[in-house]
Amino acid sequence: MYIPKSKYSEPKHSRGDFLFSKDGTPYVGWYVKTYNDIYLSGKEPSNSSTVLELVDEEPDKAKPKFISDTILPEVEDYTKGYFTRYYLQDRRNLKIIQVNQQKYFYFTKETYIKGIELKWVIRGPAQDVIKPPYLYQGAITRNKQTIDTYSNMMTGLKDYILDYKEFVE
Repeated sequence: MYIPKSKYSEPKHSRGDFLFSKDGTPYVGWYVKTYNDIYLSGKEPSNSSTVLELVDEEPDKAKPKFISDTILPEVEDYTKGYFTRYYLQDRRNLKIIQVNQQKYFYFTKETYIKGIELKWVIRGPAQDVIKPPYLYQGAITRNKQTIDTYSNMMTGLKDYILDYKEFVE
């Protein structure tokens, strides 16, 4: 079988995690993807190539993008009084984003990504309360202290987080 080079991808290598042979065994080896989304074994299509079945997305396509997620506390978090927030920073350009837990663990494997997880207080009072002779710290003060502590680990975190009463009920 002849297929012009412009009609199939550069050869890639499968570790047996998303491509399978017709008999159902995981395929480990080189493969190419044709213009009509058919996966063939080998570094280029030939008569000896076998058609492979895609069970899951290719790892490159399943890779999450380095963009912020919208994270909201759950009902159980309000019962606890706090929830965990996850932040990532790209050490190359110092970009900071907030992500979910799954994305946090995915990206912190990379050497150029720095991650922190912090406890964010969401149960009030939001402001400090003074009942002589005691000062009870509110959620804003405690969240600000948390950010001050972690800002030494992540440059620019103080500039990224501006609302310390976010999600406080």
